[in-house]
Amino acid sequence: MLAAHADRLDERLLVERRSSLVTALTAVPDRRDPRGVVHALPAVLATAVAAVLTGARSAAAVAEWAADAPQHVLAELDVFRDPFTEVRRAPDESTFRRILAGVDADALDDTVGR
Repeated sequence: MLAAHADRLDERLLVERRSSLVTALTAVPDRRDPRGVVHALPAVLATAVAAVLTGARSAAAVAEWAADAPQHVLAELDVFRDPFTEVRRAPDESTFRRILAGVDADALDDTVGR
């Protein structure tokens, strides 16, 4: 199947036609109380999706992947940037666990499936 499109693998999508996973995940409702929220829901979900795509199968593995991700990857995933140090700070395991347990699974499935 992929072989039929091998000649087009080097083509770049026009920026206008490209869709960001982080932008798409803004459609998933955030049920958290906004007070005290550090990590934006789309960024946490996009980070979890990226980690799962690389083989992570638990909240601990997702958090480990996020902690090891380079700063430029965390920037693409729109992970929280500390305003004082300018360093991207990935969510920890408890944040991933809490958010993934409370997210609207149907909305997440629909968004990632699209």
